[in-house]
Amino acid sequence: MDKARRKRFERSKDIPAHRFQDGDLEIIRAVAEHRFLNTYQIQRLTGRGIRNLRRRLQYLYHSGYLGRPGGEQDSLWMSGPMVYGLGPKGAQLLRDDKVGFDRGKIDWQRRNSKVSPYFLAHTLMIADVRIALELACRASQDVKLVYWEQGQHLYDRVYLPDLGQEAPIAPDAFFTLEVAGEEVSFHHFMLEVDRGTQTHRRFLLKLQAYLQWRRQGGHERLLDITTFRVLTITNSAVRRDNLNALAKVVDERQRGLSLFLFAFDGDINVDTPDAILKPIWRCPADDEWHTLLE
Repeated sequence: MDKARRKRFERSKDIPAHRFQDGDLEIIRAVAEHRFLNTYQIQRLTGRGIRNLRRRLQYLYHSGYLGRPGGEQDSLWMSGPMVYGLGPKGAQLLRDDKVGFDRGKIDWQRRNSKVSPYFLAHTLMIADVRIALELACRASQDVKLVYWEQGQHLYDRVYLPDLGQEAPIAPDAFFTLEVAGEEVSFHHFMLEVDRGTQTHRRFLLKLQAYLQWRRQGGHERLLDITTFRVLTITNSAVRRDNLNALAKVVDERQRGLSLFLFAFDGDINVDTPDAILKPIWRCPADDEWHTLLE
């Protein structure tokens, strides 16, 4: 391929017939699972050399197996790593490969083109959390990520009698960690990724909804689990501490609850993934630092 004729957001028309290499399907599957991933996230997930990976990603994009989101063309993304979504040929490949991927007749090129910069940033932030968890668990002998789920099937609604209104339950993800020991234990978490755009009033309503939902047994009905915690990861240490303080007024006694944990996304990244299992989580019940597995 002539590099001079390649365009950053437009597929070349003179690509020769695609020849799969070992690992190409792994890349396509990873992008499909996460919705969007940037080059560096894919590199950490697959463990491939960055130069070779960039060549394969470029080839998969120009061949139609991967796509690029429209929101990436915004100036916010021009200086960062390239972001990839699923392309039409990649979606067809996954359907043909019978790996449980079935999204109907989605126009992936059109869908990717309509992505906003905010949605893209939010999705990549969720991906950072999941990748950090996956890598941390790979390196651990005792902890396994046994379940991760996203989507509207996690959504619910709950009535708040003190406010006389309904509120949504809409986590960004739900996941379960299995911990080995004398007895195997399971820890369940609702994930909220916060980019600092919600008002304190709206965020407080979200926390109140989770508390009431737990009291009413929504988690038992929807997910068949006996308990869970709500993790909020936000984009600054100041915002983390402010939300932690806000969570103190959720319960009637205003003492704070161990139901909620807060972290700064700067402490959670794919370079040091084991940090996510360390005491980086602040709790409004005591203002101390905790691990996920306490």
